[in-house]
Amino acid sequence: MHSLTVHLAGTFTPTKEMGRDARRAAELMGRLVERAHAAGRLRRDLVADDFGLVLEGCAAVRVPDPERTRELRRRFLAMVLAGITRAGEEGTGEGTLPGPAPEPGELNWRWPRPR
Repeated sequence: MHSLTVHLAGTFTPTKEMGRDARRAAELMGRLVERAHAAGRLRRDLVADDFGLVLEGCAAVRVPDPERTRELRRRFLAMVLAGITRAGEEGTGEGTLPGPAPEPGELNWRWPRPR
């Protein structure tokens, strides 16, 4: 959904209802981040708006194969989550990432090649 929002931003006039829903979503995300901070689970320097970047980054990961796209997005998200937790902050957040790492050149398919 976030990817769709980013791609459509500036192409339509939001309604009052959309604004209300966006404010509610921001409020809920802020509460979630506050709870994660209070529980000692989230890096102290992260804010709710940082997660928009995470969602945008996940949406940007894609290859022609939908299943492989899913695997790579999950891997990317796991890497980001490991880095944003307090465990990641303290250097103790080691664990196994899901799915295999991108193969050399696998993500280059989207770049035009010189002729």
